[in-house]
Amino acid sequence: MAIGDVSSAYCLARQLVAHLFMITHHRMDRASAALSEGLDPTEPRTYAVLSKYSKVSRPTLWNRTYGRPSIEEKAISQQYLTPSGGKALVEYLLL
Repeated sequence: MAIGDVSSAYCLARQLVAHLFMITHHRMDRASAALSEGLDPTEPRTYAVLSKYSKVSRPTLWNRTYGRPSIEEKAISQQYLTPSGGKALVEYLLL
């Protein structure tokens, strides 16, 4: 195997490992967390107030409320490999 082939295979393997880590350690994004936690009952429930306390932009909060996925969720949905396919490819490349 040529040096260029080894380095490109290594880069691909690193990307796949990062992909698998992201899938297995999926967590709620900040906007969704802010919407689910809510505010103090004495505060008005507006995007402006929620944005101020959560430090998430108002348009992002609105997008999550109305079902627009986060950038991370969209990237996951557009990936070519399933988690098991990615794991099998990593194992094959690291042989």
